[in-house]
Amino acid sequence: FLLAHQYLTLYNLMTAYKVTVQNNIPMIKTLRTHSSSDSELSHMEYDYDEIFASSSDHESYKDKRLFNFTSFANYTSSNVAMYGCNLTVTLIDNRVPANPYNHRVWYMLESIASFAPYACVAIHTTACHVISHSENITTVPTKLHQTEVSARAIYDRSLPLHRRMMERGQVRIGILEIGSYNIKACESWDANNLYTNVDFWKNEFFDGIDSNAILLVQDDAILCRYFNVTPWKEYAYVGSPWDPDNNEYNFCDIVRGQWRKYAKRCSLLNLVSELPDSPGVCFGNGGVSLRNRMWTIQVLQECPFHSWNEDLYFSAVFNGFRAPLPTSFEASLFSAETILPDDVLLKLNITLSPIEIEETKTRLLGRSGIYEKRDRTELFDDAGSKQTLRTIPLFFHQAWR
Repeated sequence: FLLAHQYLTLYNLMTAYKVTVQNNIPMIKTLRTHSSSDSELSHMEYDYDEIFASSSDHESYKDKRLFNFTSFANYTSSNVAMYGCNLTVTLIDNRVPANPYNHRVWYMLESIASFAPYACVAIHTTACHVISHSENITTVPTKLHQTEVSARAIYDRSLPLHRRMMERGQVRIGILEIGSYNIKACESWDANNLYTNVDFWKNEFFDGIDSNAILLVQDDAILCRYFNVTPWKEYAYVGSPWDPDNNEYNFCDIVRGQWRKYAKRCSLLNLVSELPDSPGVCFGNGGVSLRNRMWTIQVLQECPFHSWNEDLYFSAVFNGFRAPLPTSFEASLFSAETILPDDVLLKLNITLSPIEIEETKTRLLGRSGIYEKRDRTELFDDAGSKQTLRTIPLFFHQAWR
């Protein structure tokens, strides 16, 4: 409950027009869905504090316009059928349909619907947590039935804007069955096995429909501003930088060390044996990351995953393959987990002129709203300063960190 409320307050802080503070808690008066081009959505307002406080009783949950859930194995939007997806967002989680109202996953999906309303959303999950098994059931439910039950559960619990995405046919449900991609049990999935299984990347996305740029999100991520994916499509992989001051791990050294091991196993002969001792290899957090599907398939085929965390593997291998990657500062504008963009410049000793910094921000974030004032010390304590300016990236992952 507390974790979901943290996500609610962060989501509201980044998106609401009118915010006041009462008893050290940000209270949201109105939230206007200003990012959508949909004429209906652009005029609607939702009080997410009120929705959260009501649990499942808020009137927005009663606004149901969808009653047939048998077609969610595919996108049903005519625009998607005609033009394909400009961006495919994927959530890979076995628990999604069974998560309760007010779970953080619904706020994550709502942030996608608010700030990337044009996207397609592919939810890869399982129905075993929501299908009731009785002693009389002797057969495995069909995939169609699993999809229908999962889609209905997700729709019922979703917040208003994500519901509208489902109604417009921009969301599909992919049921991953036991035995596929080394899934051994419904209750436990190994993310490393899924993210690093080349067959998953080949089979679970629709050629000609899903975009080559795949935005992978986990339920502890959140999108904080309008996301124009176009300037990011040139990169093979984008994830937030790791803090170089981490007292437990030096991720830069870990990535370089991992590549020394993988370079010996890879099939290509023209790969570098050592990654440079530079901040360029110090990013790649996978909790919210943009991945080029074709590049991902290539590196998994030619340099198969062996061990360690998948995001460290991809960071090492994409660097070793000399794939097109952003700089650490550019990656920090995409997402933050433990370090904000302004601190990346300082801690990694990145030398850019003020003009170059602003040009990079404008190119990747757009011209409006580059800065947010962090003057709410109950949420962001910055050495006692109440007026410190910080650059807000597109995404946060595990924002409480």
